[in-house]
Amino acid sequence: MENRNILLLTTLSCLFLGFIVPLVVWLAIKEQFTDGEKAYLTNLLNFELTLLIWWVIFSAINIVPLLGQIIFMAGSGLLWIMNIIIIIIATLKVAKNEEYKIPFAFELIK
Repeated sequence: MENRNILLLTTLSCLFLGFIVPLVVWLAIKEQFTDGEKAYLTNLLNFELTLLIWWVIFSAINIVPLLGQIIFMAGSGLLWIMNIIIIIIATLKVAKNEEYKIPFAFELIK
């Protein structure tokens, strides 16, 4: 029960703090989780790092006048909306103690 609460708070924190809290939890206390919980936490961290990578790419494109700025605005907005929707779905799944593999995540950490 306690691990589920930690995963729930970690997932919700992604809305405001991005990859920071999942990274801290993953580094600090991942040994306390079961294999399924570790897999979810790793997937959550991979998803947030994937969003960070895409945001850096869109920021680099932002250097190009006008077209780059339009791509940056559209891409950043899409990332923001996608993050909100997926984190809400993931939070509901964790609250119900169901397995959930977050889509669109590069497998950066195993």
